Amino acid sequence: MSPEALKVVGVVIIFVVALLGGWLPALFRKSTKAATFFSLGNAFAGGVFLGAGMLHMLPHAAETFNHMADAHAGHHVHATPWAFILASAGILLILLIEKVIPTRRDFDETFMIDEVVGESCHKHAHGNHLHGATYPTILLAALSVHALFAGIAMGAESGVKEIAAILLAILAHKLVESFALGVTLAGSEYRRKTIIRLIIIFALMTPIGVLLGASIMNMVDGHSRELAGAIFNSIAAGTFIYIATMDILNEEFHRPQMRWQKFTLVLVGFIAMSLIH
Repeated sequence: MSPEALKVVGVVIIFVVALLGGWLPALFRKSTKAATFFSLGNAFAGGVFLGAGMLHMLPHAAETFNHMADAHAGHHVHATPWAFILASAGILLILLIEKVIPTRRDFDETFMIDEVVGESCHKHAHGNHLHGATYPTILLAALSVHALFAGIAMGAESGVKEIAAILLAILAHKLVESFALGVTLAGSEYRRKTIIRLIIIFALMTPIGVLLGASIMNMVDGHSRELAGAIFNSIAAGTFIYIATMDILNEEFHRPQMRWQKFTLVLVGFIAMSLIH
């Protein structure tokens, strides 16, 4: 399969999975096993995200920057670790959107992502709704920014293996993210039509990112193309690492249940990414 064909297939699958995840809360409202299933799946996704960011995207970007630095030996770029600087910028960007911009009231009125996937879905199943609309909007913004950068990184890649690694990482977490968003929106003050629109918007963010990444790469060539790809990969790697550590691993292991099972799944996800060369 060509890189372009893989991107098209991946975009369709990502969009369908995101829509499905957004509607799952309605299907699992009365299920007592839904929280356990998604918690374990989230742990596996954490390992996949960590592996994708640390083993594929960031090293690939660093190699490109180093190659360009060697080609311009003696210039200032030679001593600057741009891949790690931009990855840190990606981490700080998601931190700003998710933890700094929300007000104290936003944190008090509902739960963080792990609570949405876990305990709050039980509350929702029993009719306790989350009041307010501010936090769902913040959650949507944070997830959308990450989805956009992940899509840009995928669109900017030209190798089948690299595209497959990013696609696997996106799919591993997309269902859990959209499920969390669906539960949060279902318990907010938004109307049904608004909730549908917001889920569709979230589902479109990664495809839009893929289109943007591919379009930008088509507009540049030579060293500019390499530089653009390295920049996108670096920033997206930072968002992947942030989601894996600050959101998934931190929140999942904050709860004492099934810690060894979760750790095993994290390890399996990480090893799976290490096997993709």
